[in-house]
Amino acid sequence: MIALDTNILVRYFAQDDPAQCAVVLRFLSKPSGVYYISDLVILETAWVLQKAYDWTPTEVAQALMRLLLVHNLVFRDEFLLKEALRAYENGADLGDELIWREALAAGCKKIASFDRKLQKSQPSFVVQPS
Repeated sequence: MIALDTNILVRYFAQDDPAQCAVVLRFLSKPSGVYYISDLVILETAWVLQKAYDWTPTEVAQALMRLLLVHNLVFRDEFLLKEALRAYENGADLGDELIWREALAAGCKKIASFDRKLQKSQPSFVVQPS
């Protein structure tokens, strides 16, 4: 299995560099290829597509959701990622969604944070350190 970096996904989605895009498509189409995409790469890809390419959160979420359908792509936790992307599509912060969902999946009862937006979105899970 080979891990993919953010720039591979950006080339795949943005198709802004024809030469690199062709290489990426050829690389990902290898019959024996299996590729891992981390949550951090998902988060960076979302940020780049939004900030550098002016994609809306809905466009980004839908594009990233399509990755979950590709047979040779592996994720840390597909269910967690899908839920985070759905929340992001509906206006949540993708980073916050991944952080609290991963903490919950790891068995954490609470998460300590000064992030007011995270506190507001998950009031029963977030505690402010004192």
